[in-house]
Amino acid sequence: MKAFIPLNRLLIDEKSGSRPVIWDEGEIIPWVDFEQRIKAWYHTLSQYEGKYWALYLEDSFEFSAALLAIWQLGRCAVLPGDTQKNTVTMLDGLCNGAIGFPSSKLPKLTHADDTEKAIPQWQSLDLSAEVIKLFTSGSSGEPQLISKALHQLVTEVATLESTWPHLDLSSITLSTVSHQHIYGLLFSILWPLSAGRPISQKTCLYSEDIHRCVLRCSSTLLVSSPSHLSRLSSQLDWQPVKAKLQTVFSSTGPLSKTVSEQASKLLGPAIQEIYGSTETGGIATRSQAQKTTALWQPFSGIHIQQIDDKTIELQSPHLPNDQPFYLPEKIKQHDDGRFELMGRTDRIAKIEGKRVSLSQMEKELVKHPWVEDARITVLNGKRISTAAVVKLNQLGNEQLLKQTKKGIVHALKEHLVEQYEPVTTPKKWRFLFEFPQDTQGKVTQHLLQQLFETTAEQEWPTVAYQTCRSSGELCMTLIISDNIIYFDGHFPVAKILPGIAQTHWAQHYARQHFSVKGHFTGLEAIKFSTIIKPNSVIELKVSYKNNKIYFTYESKSGKHTSGRFLFKDGHD
Repeated sequence: MKAFIPLNRLLIDEKSGSRPVIWDEGEIIPWVDFEQRIKAWYHTLSQYEGKYWALYLEDSFEFSAALLAIWQLGRCAVLPGDTQKNTVTMLDGLCNGAIGFPSSKLPKLTHADDTEKAIPQWQSLDLSAEVIKLFTSGSSGEPQLISKALHQLVTEVATLESTWPHLDLSSITLSTVSHQHIYGLLFSILWPLSAGRPISQKTCLYSEDIHRCVLRCSSTLLVSSPSHLSRLSSQLDWQPVKAKLQTVFSSTGPLSKTVSEQASKLLGPAIQEIYGSTETGGIATRSQAQKTTALWQPFSGIHIQQIDDKTIELQSPHLPNDQPFYLPEKIKQHDDGRFELMGRTDRIAKIEGKRVSLSQMEKELVKHPWVEDARITVLNGKRISTAAVVKLNQLGNEQLLKQTKKGIVHALKEHLVEQYEPVTTPKKWRFLFEFPQDTQGKVTQHLLQQLFETTAEQEWPTVAYQTCRSSGELCMTLIISDNIIYFDGHFPVAKILPGIAQTHWAQHYARQHFSVKGHFTGLEAIKFSTIIKPNSVIELKVSYKNNKIYFTYESKSGKHTSGRFLFKDGHD
């Protein structure tokens, strides 16, 4: 059995040049080639000054090589969760350079050149060194930048290995989550590197990706999230997957027992959930297998206790030092050391001088027989007010057709005033089939607030999230509100988004992002598979190559529309 190698000694203790490191759709990249890429990044980066380097590479092979090279140079990697304009602006003032990141002000590297120079004399890394900066998700407030010392990462990886020591070393680590965040970084990059398990080069974005990749491997692990697990397609034959999928991990948010059981039924293994945060690292794990109580078991060395009605004290080897960390949570502790999570206690807003728990208001809304889920956010206009984003259940959607939006809002407000003063109840409402989510599957305050930045009548959808993948593909999360002008008269009884609007938007965003040359000559391979209804959250993917714009509209319901635009060389 291969020995586990701590991250600080990985480059000096790994001696097996043939050890598989990266898996790419059946092709294996061994350690000897991986080390060459680390060397290339090392020599490329050594030509530049500066400690802090923004690192945004979706390819796990290049990301891992660049990260280890940054560490060998005694520098710190800053991992942005996206490449949106406000993120770029912030990092321009924080970093000394950018790797794979679209900065206009910093030295920017998109790749490392191979070199004939010798492999450097690798060093054992300083455990006290600051090695990464990451952003919190912003699900309960503004995203915060968190620094991590190497000893925190080394200790946490060792904790994961001791918690699941018997995982097959030949199992390929597949992931649906980005390694730009702490959960994906630890589970899909750092832990496999130390343990000696191969890593998938690409992220599995959809059920079809998971299904295809698992079947191409003899044994796999899956690092996933509640949003991905809830969207597993029941149309695929998952039976052959069960024999090859060893373990499934889930984090970034709460996983309902229903989704846990449904995902386990399709995939085979019971889902291993992780509770933690960017600030604290991993805290506890649980599995909501049938006939068991869903209690959290703290990781080894972690001590957690409730110190008052709204605060828990955490002592953990994953923290920066031996000082306790205080979390705005409420738990119910059991005699055997396990605990139940009772909810966050820090989401308190002051509305018209009155303190309001946003979490509690969400729970009250969900108690209504028409509501499946709800999110409350705060809008800072002339007057501070609450706003609600609601996902109706089947009964609620039936009532929406009968009563219109105004009637539903009135009923939900009447429900809330039993517990809240009218001045504190939401002044604005949005009803969606799905909540907008970031790359980690989290519903952030920023995304919620964007939903209310709309006019009475809109020609364009709300762009909740936008990023450009390393392949050059533009990915946009669009909120298709019922205020879109194209819904008028199309059709009055059951509104749908016309195809002409969809093609208009796709070409508009492509021209905004890509240097589209020539004049439009036609559409081809256009396919309208599933209608788009008002209040949908849709992902638009656009790419441009060979004088053609390729586009698809997809959502949890599957593919809605796809096609491509043709252009001829010449003047527009």
